[in-house]
Amino acid sequence: MVRMALHHLTLRRARRGFTLTEIAIVLLAVGGILSAIWVVGGRVWENYRVNRTLQETVSVIGNIRDANTGRYSWAAATDMTQTLDGQSIFPTEMERTPTNVGNTAIDHALNGSFGGGVSPNWGSFHVLSIANPLLGGNVYNVFRISLRGLAASACAKILMQLPLSDAQMGIVQIGVTATGTNSSIIKNGVATAGGVTPMLPTTAESWCASTTSTNEVDLDVKLHN
Repeated sequence: MVRMALHHLTLRRARRGFTLTEIAIVLLAVGGILSAIWVVGGRVWENYRVNRTLQETVSVIGNIRDANTGRYSWAAATDMTQTLDGQSIFPTEMERTPTNVGNTAIDHALNGSFGGGVSPNWGSFHVLSIANPLLGGNVYNVFRISLRGLAASACAKILMQLPLSDAQMGIVQIGVTATGTNSSIIKNGVATAGGVTPMLPTTAESWCASTTSTNEVDLDVKLHN
């Protein structure tokens, strides 16, 4: 009798369909699974784009150092990005239509949802001539790679990975600008507080403090060893 009653109850429920409560529970479970997949997928995608940005940066640094024969007469504080464009310095995939008006025609791979900042620096990649006091302030032998419009998580990952190869790349100094705060770590010289290679996650996260994707990582590089 009990079995028959349960059987009839099951049949009635099957004919009636799920209740609103049951549907809500199912949707909640599915939503939780999709959210988890989205979070994990987002992290994987960001990691891929961080690695690609690092590869692009290393490629540009190598190309500039290899191509330099003294023909670049760089003045201090000059953005050389457009001048170098079309000279086989930037990988083809970096030469994109500017995301925002006023942006350079060169974007790093974190441009977009993970690297969008404020116009005109949304995901832009710059090469600047600078006078670094560590090398006597000679503007002809120092250039700065500037990665702008970085989300905090991407900025921190770059700091934790890039310094591993700084000696081979000729990096002299690494700096970060976030929410008006500038921190820097001197490489191949006297290290400042927190000057750890590779950079600790807590240090990297504290440097990349902007929550509005306006973090900027600057790498000062020697043209010659």
